Amino acid sequence: LHLHLHLVEKINKKSSTKPLAMIKQRDIQHVSNKVKSMDWLSNPYRVEPVLATGSWDMDYENFINLYLYFPPNEDEDEEDEEQEQEIEFQQFCSGVIEGDVTDIKFNNSNASNSIQLFTGSSLGEVTLFQVSEKNDISVLEKRWKNDNRNNPFHKVVSSIDYYSPINTTLNAVIQLASVGEEGNIFVTDIENSKTVFNAHDGSCLTDCSFKTNSELITINSNSNLRSYDIRTNDSFPVINIKPDENVGGFTSLSIHPGQPNVMVGCENGNLFIYDLRSTNSVLANFQNHHSSIENVEFYPSNPNFGLSCSDDCELNLWKFSNDYTDYTFEEFHVGEVELFKLIESDITSLPMNTFAINSELNIVVAGTDNEELRSCILNDLM
Repeated sequence: LHLHLHLVEKINKKSSTKPLAMIKQRDIQHVSNKVKSMDWLSNPYRVEPVLATGSWDMDYENFINLYLYFPPNEDEDEEDEEQEQEIEFQQFCSGVIEGDVTDIKFNNSNASNSIQLFTGSSLGEVTLFQVSEKNDISVLEKRWKNDNRNNPFHKVVSSIDYYSPINTTLNAVIQLASVGEEGNIFVTDIENSKTVFNAHDGSCLTDCSFKTNSELITINSNSNLRSYDIRTNDSFPVINIKPDENVGGFTSLSIHPGQPNVMVGCENGNLFIYDLRSTNSVLANFQNHHSSIENVEFYPSNPNFGLSCSDDCELNLWKFSNDYTDYTFEEFHVGEVELFKLIESDITSLPMNTFAINSELNIVVAGTDNEELRSCILNDLM
């Protein structure tokens, strides 16, 4: 099914009638770095909400920054009902990194009170960092980088993802996936730095995500969505999906948490939804962004919603009309999709590179080339 032009116009009309219905509060905080990547910590051993950001395209050096999140206190008496309390992110840790931070992920399976996080860089390195009790960032001697003599890794790391068992222990085996602009795919057992799977795509890879512990989904600049079975030594994909139209390349993907669906953002602003059980058609295709989509994600606690951000400096919230708990092709009516503009561009806006969702706190934070964190506290998504 495709969302044709008249349906796009219908979505625009819907979004203009109640754009604030989903938004409880918005705020902007200057952070002095162009933000390329970010992630929320969801380690049950820590109670404080922590946000990590990675910078890029700075003049001299780039940074990993960690922030504590302080939500507005709704219990305080307000003398002026129109006066909103600010959403505050307080930086408590910062570390210098070589090259651009192209991706950043917390190691949420770390069964201790220490904070660990993975980064990918424009120098082709994937690094595991740890934050000390004194809030210093150091490398945990687990760095994967180029060895040009006999073990080429990545020229530029495009994306990283990791998978760990649900019932984790201190010595749980964690698989780390990384893809690069040169087309290499690596899955590594980080406990012993052993490569358990590798393949070469032949095109610039732009994103990757584990669907299960044995299935890795990748996308590339030639608009291929591919699935690999990493249990085998076969480097050929078991699924290969490509759209019929020219969309300029795939840029970002998100896997539905409970169904065989993948949302994909495109260089031309299109947003696709695929069913991995069908390789010959697009389940849904709609467009509202006017430039390359940089990040997409199903809302974790309610995947009837999805988000997307773009170089057009906007953050969109999409409400899908179907019930994913009883999913069929026939029940997905793309014409009933609703669009809400969470953040709209203005004359001073620069590209929006990424966002991170904390569904427990109902907050979405976006990072921009304006050196800002732009946050939206949402009402309950029902």
